[in-house]
Amino acid sequence: MEEIFKIAEEEMLDMRQPYVGTEHFLLSYLKLYGNRYINYDKFKKYILDIIGSSYKKSEYILYTPKLRKIKNECN
Repeated sequence: MEEIFKIAEEEMLDMRQPYVGTEHFLLSYLKLYGNRYINYDKFKKYILDIIGSSYKKSEYILYTPKLRKIKNECN
């Protein structure tokens, strides 16, 4: 699980978003394990089209409350 959270953090930074959320968690899962029903690149573009991104990368790794709870329960 630690690897999924690490990649989720990388996705958040790459997408220039202020937090790590469930969308980043799902992207990291797709990147690691793939899925024949959901395409990683299309899903990432879909998220960026809806949420957008910031003009600069975040200096901190912040988790949404629900994802932080999930991460803590996995440790």
